[in-house]
This record gives sequence, structure tokens and C-alpha cells, in this order.
Amino acid sequence: MEKNMTMGGDIAEFIQLLQKWHKHRTTQLKTIIDNKDTDLMIEEDKIKADSDMAKGVRFGVALSLHMLGDLPFSVSQKQ
Repeated sequence: MEKNMTMGGDIAEFIQLLQKWHKHRTTQLKTIIDNKDTDLMIEEDKIKADSDMAKGVRFGVALSLHMLGDLPFSVSQKQ
């Protein structure tokens, strides 16, 4: 279902910031999953790429990405 809405500048700016934030975070999470041969650093702790811990972290990241999914809306410029 698609709705057309008119919104003020503050709301439109907020939505754009939210979209940028979401894209940035999901890109970071995808990078963790895509680089399976890279050790992970969490604060001062190094987790070897091939360890069970790293596999668990990547599983958690994949689950997070699944839960975040795509934003359930989009915004376009009114012409």
C-alpha cells in the first residue's frame, strides 16, 4: 500500500537523516558478514576470524540485518 503524504521541511529532513543512518549501519553490518577472513576487533578484544566466537558474532550480525531489513517507507520529491 502506497500513501502520498505532504510533509513539512523538518519531518522530511528527519526522514532523510533516518534513511542515511539506516544505510550507513546496514552497510557496516554487511561489511562484517562479507569479510569472513578478517579478524574482528571489539573495543580492545581481538576475535580470530576462524573462531567459533567470530562465527557467533557474524550470525548475530546476520540476524540483526534480517531484523533491520529495509525501511518500510520511501520519500520522493513532490513535483
